[in-house]
Amino acid sequence: DTVQHSDDRFNQISEYLWYVAGHMTPTDTAFLTPPQPKAPRPAPSSDFATDATARVRELQLAVGKFIDGLPHRCATPAQLSRDLGLSPRSGWKVWRFVHESDPLSAVAFLPGDEGLALFMAAAQRAGASNEAQREVESALRSLAAFQEHHAGGDRTSFQAMALGMLETGSEEATTPMRRHAYMGQSAQLGVQAQATYFLMVIEQLAGGEEWRLGGLRSFLGLRRHRPNAQCTIATQGIREPTEEATRPARQRVWQLGNPGTFPLIDEFCSRPLPQVVPQERVDGREGFELAPGAVGTTGEVNCCVGSIHIFPRLPDNEAFMAYASNIPVKKAVVDVFVPHGSLSATPGFEAYNTQAGLAVADHPKFQIPLFVPVQMLGKGLSGMNIAHAPRAKEMARYLFDAMKLDASDFELLRVKITYPPVPAYMGIRVTFAQAR
Repeated sequence: DTVQHSDDRFNQISEYLWYVAGHMTPTDTAFLTPPQPKAPRPAPSSDFATDATARVRELQLAVGKFIDGLPHRCATPAQLSRDLGLSPRSGWKVWRFVHESDPLSAVAFLPGDEGLALFMAAAQRAGASNEAQREVESALRSLAAFQEHHAGGDRTSFQAMALGMLETGSEEATTPMRRHAYMGQSAQLGVQAQATYFLMVIEQLAGGEEWRLGGLRSFLGLRRHRPNAQCTIATQGIREPTEEATRPARQRVWQLGNPGTFPLIDEFCSRPLPQVVPQERVDGREGFELAPGAVGTTGEVNCCVGSIHIFPRLPDNEAFMAYASNIPVKKAVVDVFVPHGSLSATPGFEAYNTQAGLAVADHPKFQIPLFVPVQMLGKGLSGMNIAHAPRAKEMARYLFDAMKLDASDFELLRVKITYPPVPAYMGIRVTFAQAR
């Protein structure tokens, strides 16, 4: 609890300071007030996203006008909090809601009814105009009626619906919900980790008919909440796409690791070495999980597994460099090394739920609206340093040595996801130039 509280407080302070630093510019937008008499039920519409966008935007504009009408113009969230006597967090949420460019993303920062009531009362005491207040109240009634119609009046359900309709946006907008999911899934599944780090290196072999992929997967601060909770750390097997033409037939696999610790790479595991046992599976894949053991920090471990694959070809010269996520973690980092100058298109992050299994996981209807930028960190290992995976550079050297490759011939792509969804399949989609 202390760690979680510290993390949340750190995130709050970081967000607060970012806005105080002047990265946000005041615009003609607005805020909210407690629900009053309900407006007539809105007419049914087949386009939830369009209607939700219009109503939230109306509220943003009304609240923005309400703030702009204060006797002293507020140029930062800190000033808004100070002038109205709000807590820094409350002032920041109001400010962020008003200034979020995408109304559907803004729903994530919409204060609750009590918070809105406190804001409205504070603004009235500070001299906000009655006309502006009426506009806010009208916009609130409209949004409340829409929320009642589509979500039974439940704010959390409405937020989930709105955020699920996002087509573009920032990872930050959906972070609060993923944080709650992380806590709930940790309790239900009986396992969690501080971080997971996934490293991949891909190259085209001589002749252009085969590709080779090396990968390491590590869990840092992996702990169980129940002694016998299932904690899968590795699965071996070939993902079988439904289309015969895209199946990586006769894929060859070499397991990385040391004799006696299979499938662990003990150089990157905690001491004493975690105990691993075979896992019974029904999907044709070979699995390994932690043996039953101590719970909480007394049983916390770091573990690492890896393998090298050779497969015949890449359909359309495209690869989805992804990993399957089944353990709740606070932070996931995916590093992908590709040959320098080999890409023909800008790489992008994608995430999919795995309710139908990995074979069809990257079908568009299973895509999760999670928007994470892909960082281009240059050639070699110089961009490897990252706090969430302090031994990342050592792991990269290990993998390049195992594949007998020179890291300076490759460039690094990276994504970082806070509270990644589980179960999910996520990573970086890359498109290579025509095979040479």
